[in-house]
Amino acid sequence: MTEGEMKQEIGVMLFQKEKLTLAQASRFAGMNRIAFQHLLASRQISVKKPRIMNHN
Repeated sequence: MTEGEMKQEIGVMLFQKEKLTLAQASRFAGMNRIAFQHLLASRQISVKKPRIMNHN
């Protein structure tokens, strides 16, 4: 496994665990956002919108 592939794997894992946003994970993986979304889609990982929490 190359360094680039390792970064992609870690980026995917951190995104799945909601530790990084899509933008942060794609940057970490060294990919543009669209390419990273394609990588996620190829693994059937959904890109869900973050929930906005009300603090009333």
